[in-house]
Amino acid sequence: MYTAITSEIEVQVATHFAAEHSIPFSNEHLFAYHIRITNHSNSAIQVMAREWHICDGVTQRRVVTGEGLVGKQPHIAPGHTHEYVSCCNLQAAFGHMRGRFFAIRKADGEVIELKVPAFSLVVPYLLN
Repeated sequence: MYTAITSEIEVQVATHFAAEHSIPFSNEHLFAYHIRITNHSNSAIQVMAREWHICDGVTQRRVVTGEGLVGKQPHIAPGHTHEYVSCCNLQAAFGHMRGRFFAIRKADGEVIELKVPAFSLVVPYLLN
């Protein structure tokens, strides 16, 4: 599991190669990632947007931005957690992602940037 803490907000990431939805001989490798955001601060937040930096193999890079997290802009109260699962399709059998979430702190309306730690996406047979 990969973890980053920014402004008392913890972001954890766990990954899984989705072999049943991948076609390696066609360079289609699907990876699922499970995100857990835990609010350790004293103020509620609302996650408004995301930005992903995706490295597919060695040279292909792309940036994906958008509102919310899989269609939601979750409110996370102090001491509470929001979790979701999403996926990323790579042409290569390995890569990595990193990102950030943009949230509004409800106590003062300040926009805070939450770091999502860099995490690896690797087809398991490459690790043998």
